[in-house]
Amino acid sequence: MDTFNVLYRVLTQKREDKIKIYSIHEPEVLCVAKGKEHKPDEFGNKSSFANTRKSGIIV
Repeated sequence: MDTFNVLYRVLTQKREDKIKIYSIHEPEVLCVAKGKEHKPDEFGNKSSFANTRKSGIIV
């Protein structure tokens, strides 16, 4: 995603839009709902990691 496209989306996004830009320097950051009362939302990316059984390489 190029810089001008990100800036345009930031300037034109509305409150009720489903897909929003939360961070200009890292546009792939998402709002993750946690469901906790004191901290209902968190911003970031979800990642999964696994390592192989024999060699221990993280994939």
